[in-house]
Amino acid sequence: IGARRLSARSRMLNHRVTKVFGCTPGLLGQVQLINSISPEGFQAVDKLIPNQPDLPNYVGIEVEIERVLSTAGQIVWRSEGDASLRNNGVELVSYPVIDRAYYGALGELHRFFTANPKAEFSNRCSIHVHINVSDCSYEQLLVMIGFYLSVEKALFLNLFPNRLGNNYCVPLTNALLTQEHLKDLSRDKFKYFALNLYHLNDYGTLEFRHHPGTKDIRELHHWVQILFGIYNFGISTSLKDFKE
Repeated sequence: IGARRLSARSRMLNHRVTKVFGCTPGLLGQVQLINSISPEGFQAVDKLIPNQPDLPNYVGIEVEIERVLSTAGQIVWRSEGDASLRNNGVELVSYPVIDRAYYGALGELHRFFTANPKAEFSNRCSIHVHINVSDCSYEQLLVMIGFYLSVEKALFLNLFPNRLGNNYCVPLTNALLTQEHLKDLSRDKFKYFALNLYHLNDYGTLEFRHHPGTKDIRELHHWVQILFGIYNFGISTSLKDFKE
């Protein structure tokens, strides 16, 4: 019986996130998206971020910002209302992007900030980054979450100390997370944790809610690279090695 249980658990670890959580990520082809981005968007990002490494997976970004005059000219980003924002606030939501389309999205975002010089990030605002993990194994996901939990305090203290105590960015370590929690990822339970696990259910993403907002796309890009460091650790480290 013990051997059969161990075998079943091993098979579970090999299952893809899409199978475990039933998510449908709906990732896009990027060529058409790239062709739709204006040359000015790419020129802006090429100047600010000349070194552009490929990404290991898709990323989606949500930017909550207030005092916005115009959202015209956006291809990669759509504008949505957000009841928590004030002063003509909007939430810019990107398509899932990777590699060159990702850099085009950053270029468009830079042009948006240039066109809205008075736009600001109040204490109601933040930037959320979604990392696609839908094609990862359940084992890789566990290692990513475990590794994140081990460095969460360092991320807050070194990068976002002002987010400590924020009710919309609660450290996930406060949840005393176990694998049992992953069987019931309800929106009410996880929405406001710094690492929101709820979207494993629909998008197949890990949502990182730490960043309070910035108009510097280089800073945002640096944060995305840090998050992909967690992702890369997860896909390259076995659960056994991580435990050891």
